[in-house]
Amino acid sequence: MKGTLYIYRTTRMQPEIKEYSSQLPENEINSLIGCENFEVISRFSRYRPSRSQNYLPCFAFCDEDGKRKNLLFNSMATALWEIATRNNFPVESLLGTVVIVTGDKEFMDAL
Repeated sequence: MKGTLYIYRTTRMQPEIKEYSSQLPENEINSLIGCENFEVISRFSRYRPSRSQNYLPCFAFCDEDGKRKNLLFNSMATALWEIATRNNFPVESLLGTVVIVTGDKEFMDAL
């Protein structure tokens, strides 16, 4: 079991990267995003960690109350979301910290 989290904060263009060799600890995503309730970002299902790598299947998460909390615009995560949808769907602005999760089948199935 192996997985990687890419944490995009509003104040940084590069992600913080955390690697796991076991199932994610309970509430890990909540802790990284800084909220009680997070949501899956629709149609954000592929992620390319670098230009030298292929696209990987992923899940992406954000604070479901970002608008109500007036969280800051996350320009990098929003741009990555547009790329993930291949610009075929209009995307909203992502607000606050965004966590992108990739991993092997066992890791992703355990989410």
